[in-house]
Amino acid sequence: MEKSEAIVWLRRLGCSCVILGGNRLSIYRRRGVRDLLALLDDNPGRLNGAFVADKVVGKGAAAIMIAGGVCGVY
Repeated sequence: MEKSEAIVWLRRLGCSCVILGGNRLSIYRRRGVRDLLALLDDNPGRLNGAFVADKVVGKGAAAIMIAGGVCGVY
């Protein structure tokens, strides 16, 4: 799966965040950093090396992505 596909899904579904890690695409809909924070707490390996397409990346979201080891952000 390509990074561009994550961006397409973000736009098409109007969701808040799409995470592509390996061949797995995950879609999140909650506002703010809730989904990222829950993911970092519950399944930190999911963010490691993943590409994240996010509607709005603020300081909090960026810090969570760095802590999780995200390799790319849109």
